[in-house]
Amino acid sequence: MNDQQVGAVIRAIRRRRGWRQSDVAKIARINQSKISLIERGLFHHLRLDDVRAATTALGIELPFAPRWRGPELAKLLDEHHSALAEWCVRELRDARWETIIEYSFNHFGDRGSVDVVGWHGGRSALILIEVKTRIVDVQDLLRSVDMKRRIVPPLLQRERRWTIRHQGHMVVIAESGTNRRAIERRRGTFAAAFPQRSVQARRWIQDPTGDIAAIRFSPVMPHQHGRHGRGGPTRVRVPR
Repeated sequence: MNDQQVGAVIRAIRRRRGWRQSDVAKIARINQSKISLIERGLFHHLRLDDVRAATTALGIELPFAPRWRGPELAKLLDEHHSALAEWCVRELRDARWETIIEYSFNHFGDRGSVDVVGWHGGRSALILIEVKTRIVDVQDLLRSVDMKRRIVPPLLQRERRWTIRHQGHMVVIAESGTNRRAIERRRGTFAAAFPQRSVQARRWIQDPTGDIAAIRFSPVMPHQHGRHGRGGPTRVRVPR
């Protein structure tokens, strides 16, 4: 679909609901003039946050499907994901944790994988870490984490004969303005699911006592490709 066709679909769904543009604007908390621009397909005049707010108000999912050099895009995303996972593994090993990368499971039809599993034998502590280069679907993320939280620890207890006394569940997210805004928009949801943040998570990894559920932003930028400095502006040289 082109932009005008997408706008026409949004307008048709609004009319099907019997809503006015002002109704959508009120729910989305944006100006009515932006609803008009959306329905005319004039997306280049709008912020992405405003478009998402309007479509969410109407119950419309508007996923993006970027295309770039065929299979090269998948390789690029995997490279970013691996860089974040590597940072997590290095931090755990420095604190004397055993690690498992990409622990896969299939339990009565519930299947998936945990990006990083850590085991601290001295404290009988288990940690499950999900790595995200970008936040796309918040509900899907929460469902996935909850399912793994229920299923994976008992599986590991049986398979590895671990006696788990303390558990940690963390989501490590690539540092970016887009990801921070996504978290901020759902602040209440994330605060309920992951009450702790980076400082508490670092302390827990050093001394894993009790349980923790934390969300963290990685200080390592994925585009650094293995360099372990902190995120920040990067100078890009344009080839002559």
